[in-house]
Amino acid sequence: MTVWIFLAISAAVAWLLLRPLLSGEVVSMAREREERQRLRDLLSTKEATYSALRDIEFDHMMHKLSDADFQSLRSQYRAQAIRLLKEIDKLRPAATCVKDPQAAAGSRQG
Repeated sequence: MTVWIFLAISAAVAWLLLRPLLSGEVVSMAREREERQRLRDLLSTKEATYSALRDIEFDHMMHKLSDADFQSLRSQYRAQAIRLLKEIDKLRPAATCVKDPQAAAGSRQG
């Protein structure tokens, strides 16, 4: 009799532990976590790219970069920024998009 109770309890515990794995919840949560991390990495890289663009523009204004070097670097960084923005748009859920243009402008100024 105690063997049957032990087996029933063991089966119930095993079912409770394996249910998320069998239903795909754990896989889904892991995928979401990876996508959020990828989005954070992309946003960080985007900011670094924008910073580099500002730096080369400043260096060009201060005559530290020739026109040819400036044009070459600017086109490289712009192309990188466009690629990053496209990737970010793919990962960012539509729900996070700001629908109020004034709110979007205010968040960019801060």
